[in-house]
Amino acid sequence: MDNKPFFIFIWCFVLLLFPLNVFAQTVSNIRVETKSGRVVITYDLDGTWGEKYDINLAARNNNGETVIPSVLAGDVLGVSPGKTKWIWWEPQLEGRVLAGWTTVTVTATPSISNSIRMEFVLVQPGTVQMGSVEGDADERRTHSVTISNPFYIGKHEVTQKQWRDLMGTNPSKYQGDNRPVENVSWDDAQEFIRKLNEKEGATNYRLPTEAEWECAARGGSRSEGFKYAGSSNVADVAVCRENSGGETKPVGSKRANELGIYDMSGNVWEWCSDWHGPYSGSAEADPKGSSSGSSRVLRGGSFSDDGYYCRVAYRSYGNPTIRYLNFGFRCVRD
Repeated sequence: MDNKPFFIFIWCFVLLLFPLNVFAQTVSNIRVETKSGRVVITYDLDGTWGEKYDINLAARNNNGETVIPSVLAGDVLGVSPGKTKWIWWEPQLEGRVLAGWTTVTVTATPSISNSIRMEFVLVQPGTVQMGSVEGDADERRTHSVTISNPFYIGKHEVTQKQWRDLMGTNPSKYQGDNRPVENVSWDDAQEFIRKLNEKEGATNYRLPTEAEWECAARGGSRSEGFKYAGSSNVADVAVCRENSGGETKPVGSKRANELGIYDMSGNVWEWCSDWHGPYSGSAEADPKGSSSGSSRVLRGGSFSDDGYYCRVAYRSYGNPTIRYLNFGFRCVRD
């Protein structure tokens, strides 16, 4: 007996009960109003039950200007499907006027996570300017860098809980499950990544290249040209010497950058995959740094550093075997 018609009948019955749009994220019923000095956006989110989604906004005003809001709170990251989700936007903190934002586009993308609850943010291909004419000598060869392929970067620095769950230890001086793991060398980070790939049955977890790190820190295709990762005011986005009280803080304590990535300025220095060396000074595609060297790149500044060192262009480096109480990292996933 041919069972194919029976299976077709069952599949059609399933589709009647669970329409296809249940399996894809859809944002609807978007409403915008100005209230108590904020732009308040509400929306409904349909999607796969049990999945989490990250929300992306684009706002257009009466003058035809379109911007990507960054000073946001509410149901923005890791959002479950449901009705009447809320987002508060404070355009004045971005140097914009409060009134006149009449059109807001809201889209949702699936949050990317894994078995130890690391969350990742998509960085699209594009071209960014690396370096700074105002910084230290090894920053001043400003040049354009093209990232040819999309990649996912950790929304947060690797936390102590994630490290302990995978490695069984916690080397950090400033203890706390949701604080960044610190006191780890470049070699330690590589061992963590080796075990993570083994646990996930994958080969696609790694450290970011320095170019990928700076592209993500600057906000990728949504970059607004900030000095720090998400603002030109270091206090908005960085746990640094001026505000840390001399210790790390839980990841995500400060505002995210334009891509929704936290702590790329401050909290702990972050290892990159590259050997440290001088910039070429000319346009490059997908650079991976020097072919050899004695030190690996560190980026982002830390809780124990002045704001100057938390700039997105600032470069530092360290021996790959050295552990220090302000050295940490975040992962990339291809």
